[in-house]
Amino acid sequence: MNRKNIFKIILLIVIAMLFSFFVEYFLFNYNSVVNEKIDYSYNIQNLDDDDTINIGRDGSQIAITIDFPKAVYVSDFMLQGVFEKNAHYSLGLEYETRFGLLEQETITDESYMVFDKCYTPINKKIKKMVLYYNVGNISKVDMIKLLNKINISYERFFLMFSICLIILILGVYKDRVINKLEYCFLIISVLLGMSMILIVGLNKEGWDEAIHFSRIYSYSFVDNVKWNKAIIETNIMDYNTIEERNLIKEYYNEIYENGKKHYEEKELYIPYNMRGYLIQSIMIFVARHLGFSFYQLYLFGKIGNLLLYVICIYIAIKIARQGKLAITVLSLLPTPLFLAASYTYDTSLIAMVTLGFTIWMNEMFSNEKKMSTFSLITMTFLFVYGCSSKAVYIPLLLLVLLLPNTKFDNKKQMYLVKGMILLLFVIVMASFVMPVTSNTVAGNVAYGGDARGGDTGTVRQMKSILNSPFAYILLFFKSIISLENFGIYGSDSGLVTTLEYFTFSNMGTMNDKFVYLLFPMLMFMSFINVENDIKLVLERKAKIGMIIILLMVVGMVWSALYLDFTEIGKEHIYGVQARYYIPLMLPLMYLFTNSKLKINISYCTICRLFLWITLFLLGYGIYFELFLNVFNY
Repeated sequence: MNRKNIFKIILLIVIAMLFSFFVEYFLFNYNSVVNEKIDYSYNIQNLDDDDTINIGRDGSQIAITIDFPKAVYVSDFMLQGVFEKNAHYSLGLEYETRFGLLEQETITDESYMVFDKCYTPINKKIKKMVLYYNVGNISKVDMIKLLNKINISYERFFLMFSICLIILILGVYKDRVINKLEYCFLIISVLLGMSMILIVGLNKEGWDEAIHFSRIYSYSFVDNVKWNKAIIETNIMDYNTIEERNLIKEYYNEIYENGKKHYEEKELYIPYNMRGYLIQSIMIFVARHLGFSFYQLYLFGKIGNLLLYVICIYIAIKIARQGKLAITVLSLLPTPLFLAASYTYDTSLIAMVTLGFTIWMNEMFSNEKKMSTFSLITMTFLFVYGCSSKAVYIPLLLLVLLLPNTKFDNKKQMYLVKGMILLLFVIVMASFVMPVTSNTVAGNVAYGGDARGGDTGTVRQMKSILNSPFAYILLFFKSIISLENFGIYGSDSGLVTTLEYFTFSNMGTMNDKFVYLLFPMLMFMSFINVENDIKLVLERKAKIGMIIILLMVVGMVWSALYLDFTEIGKEHIYGVQARYYIPLMLPLMYLFTNSKLKINISYCTICRLFLWITLFLLGYGIYFELFLNVFNY
């Protein structure tokens, strides 16, 4: 990279930082900037005949009323006192709209017994406020504060900076970025992935994230695991203001450093089905030895997961002979990137299977070239290791069997390689089939089931299936064919694609309307050829083989979730989620490739359009579904 380009990049970074600071300070804090700064403190134990405040009591319910002569803008409310337990309090507001009309609203927030303060964002011009609480929950209120101050959120600033910088790079470099989609993916995934990590912070809101973190932390030790309350406490307290975020960070940093500790022996060996945690455990191992605080350690482990995702997908895009745009778009959609920024083993599955499938596709589309030993070993490793966390995906390894005979030097080599692949497939299948079989034969009814509780058990469910095999077969096909939100029973979303690509677990799900942007892109990338990008087409035999393999995976996913996560005897399969189909989307798209449907639009134009749409979807989801669900600013 020459000096001119380095200077240009530095200039873009400076512009993005200045613009983001302007947006953060003057736009997001506009009302606080233009309205009078206030800091009204009310000492409840010594009111000094203040006419603006009144205290009433009805049994155990207390109501503290503050009535202003004229409306004042309040950005934050602070309550200081003695909290007997984690409880809720309410604020009844009478506020003035921008048109001068008085409206009413009630806000409910939470207080925590480990603190003597709690905060609530108001951001309204208040005429009257009433604090309601129960003396059994809050035994004493010492002080109330109403403030109008500027709240600078580094999480929001970094998000705005990331989006602004990405827009500048895409706008300035244009075709140069489009011709190097792997760099485009690298920039977007790192910046917006880091934004997700910062915004979510200590909230364990990903899928089963508390369980994943506990396991990852334990595997970061060689022998004895050092536990304390910061690690094992699964319910990190929620926060919705910067002040509460800081209180909670300090609290967990303190109990991690100085809290009571206990030790538990463990083996160095990591089971096959837990090896998807390896990179995250290594990052926590490093963080512990560098003396990081709990907050830093917690975020550092997530960064390891993001790095694994970024590296695998970057390589996949770079080496792909075709489908670069499809890999880029699918990998930058909100749910896959959110998983990469969380504690989970799904990321190693998605990333490694994507890279392994890309290598396989390259081999399928280069019949004239013999397959190298390196490609074979790498592809096999990626499928076997990637599927370690969820072995139900191991049928994808059988894709190697579909490679044409011309990829091998001779028949002997072909039979040897394919025989080894079959053996590996059987071994991995046995890793989860044999324990179920042996425990069922032994009658160990305590084996398996949902770690979160419920009337579940793998052996008991297996016996139920064996007692009523035809009933299960009927349920199995009915469940799959019905596509009942892919098992998200009772979900508010009516579209499977939303649940697959537009959900952030407990943090929120984007509106179904965004599918009208995503679905045409998926269809276009699957079916349509554009100028300078004619799709290579798989032979019919290979497509039939892929269909069989994908159906095997689907069947195993539904069966596994019925065995482990569905209560005994239920006539509905619980636990199957649309995100389980993310690793299958790229192979599914290749089933529809053809060389006949063509449109006279340049490849660069389509890339640019789809990247802008993807960036919009990702940025919108991060701000409205993540940031605004964590911080009410």
